[in-house]
Amino acid sequence: MAVILITTLMLALVAVQGERNWNFDNTDAVRGPSHWKDSYPGCGGKRQSPVSIKTDESEQQSELEEFVLTNYDNTVPSLTLTNNGDRVKVLVNGGKPKLSGGGLGFAYEMSQFHFHWSTNNKRGSEHKIDDDEYAGELHIGHLKQGSNAADAYADPQGIAILAVLLKAGGSEDHPAYEKIFQYLDKIENASNEYEMPSFVLRDLLPSNLHKYYRYNGSRAEPPCEEAAIWTIFHEPVTLSDNQFERLRQLKNKDKFLLHNNRPVAPLYDRKIYISWRKHSKEGVADNCNGLKVSKSFIITVVIMAFLKQLT
Repeated sequence: MAVILITTLMLALVAVQGERNWNFDNTDAVRGPSHWKDSYPGCGGKRQSPVSIKTDESEQQSELEEFVLTNYDNTVPSLTLTNNGDRVKVLVNGGKPKLSGGGLGFAYEMSQFHFHWSTNNKRGSEHKIDDDEYAGELHIGHLKQGSNAADAYADPQGIAILAVLLKAGGSEDHPAYEKIFQYLDKIENASNEYEMPSFVLRDLLPSNLHKYYRYNGSRAEPPCEEAAIWTIFHEPVTLSDNQFERLRQLKNKDKFLLHNNRPVAPLYDRKIYISWRKHSKEGVADNCNGLKVSKSFIITVVIMAFLKQLT
């Protein structure tokens, strides 16, 4: 009884102070990612995100065709830039872009997008591709059309998330991302918000939308609802070193936001699918065998022709 009372009082104190009972600090033995499941059992499920992806072990799926992007090339009525204490999030208000096709069984509406990064440019993405990490990752969240957030989070196919891997490279700012980052000083501290000018959201995506990975997963934060269909684009987008450094200047109270990604979760019996056809070793071998047969046939023909001339 005493333990329960103490725990209740601690949770109440956290609530009064405006702090959550979880964070992204891997060294936190109470609220860190490895302990989320203690307070949120769903975070210990077998369909969690992010994951480590192995291209060679992925299966090509013909149903993963081209996406249909509606209103992605138009400016939405309103965007709200926020610092929620652990990341930069942009809320999409009205005229929401829609996502369909791409092997999705339903249409989805964009609700928000947010960024993940870490202490340096060698790590920061949530997903790993063939053991490689990227400097950051953009997640564009969509809710099933006609659903509110509560309904979507309770639906195994309620959320469609597009993930863009972000590379760091040199001094040239990415122009589309700069339309967001130029206002980061407006949200320097936690709970800051800023109504920013709208822009064409398609410009945040890579040029190649045909090559992507697909798997069933979860929201990558508590309570970790296993409601997400994940798409990770194969082609990364490059941001400048300065753009990443400006993300690290954001604060939660007196601390800089230096790390906000969850470690990868076990894949268990899930499969990763890819939208493109891999070049198999067997196919190369078959082509080589075909080439050998062709050479043998040519040599035989030449010898027969030579012998015919001798007779």
